[in-house]
Parts: sequence; C-alpha cells; structure tokens
Amino acid sequence: MITENTKAILLLTSFFNSSEVGKYKILTINEYGYFACWLHQNECKPVELLDESAFEDIWLKWDTPSSHVNAKKIIDFARLDNTIANITYARIKGLIARGASLSMALDRWQSAGVWIMDRKHKHYPPAFLKYLKHQSPAVLFGVGNSELLANGAIGFVGSRDCTSQDEQATTDYVEVINSLQYQVVSGAAKGVDTHSMLASLNNGNTAIGVLTDSLFKASASGQWRQALKEKRLVLISPFFPEGRFTP
Repeated sequence: MITENTKAILLLTSFFNSSEVGKYKILTINEYGYFACWLHQNECKPVELLDESAFEDIWLKWDTPSSHVNAKKIIDFARLDNTIANITYARIKGLIARGASLSMALDRWQSAGVWIMDRKHKHYPPAFLKYLKHQSPAVLFGVGNSELLANGAIGFVGSRDCTSQDEQATTDYVEVINSLQYQVVSGAAKGVDTHSMLASLNNGNTAIGVLTDSLFKASASGQWRQALKEKRLVLISPFFPEGRFTP
C-alpha cells in the first residue's frame, strides 16, 4: 500500500496512461529535485499540495524570493533559475488534479504486481541517493524482490547484436562476479544485457533489471517469470509501467 505522500509525488512526476503524454508536462528530474528540496527547506511535504488551502499557502511561499535562499544553497543545477521559472502555479495545479487517473492506474498496476517506491522507501537503491543525490528518480516502479536493490551488483552493458563469442565471454565474466558474491545489474535489453542477467540466474544467483521499455511487458515475459516467482529477480523503471521505449 503506497502512502498519500507517494501518491502526491506520482501526480507531480508520472503519467498514468498513454493519452496523458502529450497533454501534461510532468516535472523533470531536475525540476522535481529542486521542488522537493524547496518543500523540505520550507517544512512542507508533497501531500500538502492535495489540500486546496495548503496549496495556496505553499504557493504564496513559492512566490516569495526569500523562501528559495536555502534550497539554492543546496542545489547547484545548471540554469537553476530557468528550472524554477518552469514550475508554475497552473502547471502544478493541473498535475495534482489528475486524482481519478491516478486511482485507475494504481488499480491496473497493482493487479499486475507492480509496486511503487519513493526516495524515502527503505528499499530505494542507496547507490542512487549516494551518487545521483537530488537527481535521483522521484519514484521507482518495479516487480519482484525489492530487497535485492540493496545488494552489491556489477553492471553489464553490451551490444544487442552479439555473437556466440560475446555470449560466452559474458557467461565467463558473470561466473567470476557471482563467485565474488555479486549479482548482475543490467538493462534487460536484447543481447548482452539479457544474457548477463540470465547467466546470473542460471548460476542460482540473483539479478536486477533497470528498464527503459515497458515494465508491464517485461514482467509478463516467460524468460523472467520463474525468477520473479522465486524472488531472485527485480525489474525496476523510473518510467510509468505502460510506457514504451523510444530513442
């Protein structure tokens, strides 16, 4: 069960169906990174935006230049003033008004076994917070064993069109890292990515897939189903679960 605060973050940062993609402008990584920092520095939470009177009070603070002093000391994004200017009353108001779309999406996602975590969740990848800091994804969608996200992993990235030699080399490398108690983390794309994950799973080990393509599609794939059932695999994405990869 996700919290009301997580629902508010979803309203700010996610689409809930394909028809919304061209209609709404959700907050970017940088925009949410600054906005979340600003809210925290001004002792506010995203969930408070869902209350109409609290929303108005928050926006009075937002329009007060002195309220940005502390957040600006913490955030050092390039073109920060442009980022701030793009976060407008009308834009945020429109995003948080999508409650009905959110409710329907949550029903679909939960029926498909998709879970959602924000940056405060105990299983949110610590490496994201350590290295990406305020540019960490606001929410992660996932299927499978979220506890694997805290375990040590070695990343594999390679060609989609790989030869048998590439596959054998990948298998050999995976055996080495598994013997050192590391799991594989990769993108679950065709080729080396998928081969490395399957090699780790075939070794009786675990794997993490960080997806850019549809989480719905991947979670239903036969090649991952058994490992998901056995809790030896987790698939995550910062993009809404029904989204499809485009260049």
